[in-house]
Order: sequence, then structure tokens, then C-alpha cells
Amino acid sequence: KCGVGEAGARALAEALTFKERDGTVVFPCLTTLHLGGNNIGDMGARWMAEALGPNKRGQHNTAITQLNLDWNNIGPEGARAVATMLDPTIHGGNLALQVLSLVGNRLADEGAEGIAT
Repeated sequence: KCGVGEAGARALAEALTFKERDGTVVFPCLTTLHLGGNNIGDMGARWMAEALGPNKRGQHNTAITQLNLDWNNIGPEGARAVATMLDPTIHGGNLALQVLSLVGNRLADEGAEGIAT
């Protein structure tokens, strides 16, 4: 809980988006991202999902294996974005992510169903 908010989530997402520099993934040692209690909202969840999800060539950030988005005021829209990031039918999905925590958000049934499928 460090006051990241939507703007901070966007900046983090920009930094975490899959990039290669001389054939090496940028930030390969960052495996856990804990953004709990930062009120990133639906837009912040969308930016994180776009950053960690696969691009059109199927490349994605393979270093992050744990993502904590607890207590961030994420609703169904943000949950759908996260579900898209995980969907293996969309450019292969992000299969590196092993732990995803969304405790205390307002996902509603439709958001939870999207992530569960």
C-alpha cells in the first residue's frame, strides 16, 4: 500500500511490457509484483494485464510468476482484462503466472466467471 494509483499502475505497466534488448528480456529477475491496496481500479488492472499478457507475436513477460492485486477497487471490467491476459486461446495467454490474488475487489459474478474459465 504505497499510493500507486492508476497513474502509477500505467507507468509500471509500461516498464513491465515485454521488451527485448539484445535478445534478453528486460527485468528477468522480477518474479513477484505486489500491488495490494493501491486503488489501481479497472484501468490499472487493464494496464497490468496488457503489460503481462502476450503481444500479437505471443511474447509476454515470463518472469512475473506471482501477481497480487488485492484491495484495488477492481470491478468486472478489470477482471475481464485479467482473464484475457490468462486466456491461452489469445496469443497463447500468460502461462508463466502461477499465483494471482484478487482478494477484496468487487469482481462480481461476471468478473469471477471470466477469470475462472
